[in-house]
Amino acid sequence: MMNSRKLMGDNLMTGGKRIAANIVMVLAIAVATYGCGLSLWMSTMKIPGTEQSVRPFLLALVIGFVALAVVVQLVRKKPDADTA
Repeated sequence: MMNSRKLMGDNLMTGGKRIAANIVMVLAIAVATYGCGLSLWMSTMKIPGTEQSVRPFLLALVIGFVALAVVVQLVRKKPDADTA
């Protein structure tokens, strides 16, 4: 959103400020993703009524989500240059 001229209009950052803001955003996303992944991986929670850990199910869920995101990106149609 912060790189969208359509949303930001004349307030869109340019040059070094835009690069710096994007770098900070990527770092923030990377740290949050790592923290979330570590929290899930270190989870010792068990499925109620069983001795089965939730870790394999969480891992399968994350892998499935990433795979679905990749498939959607590969399959979706690109907008025509005339309509964009």
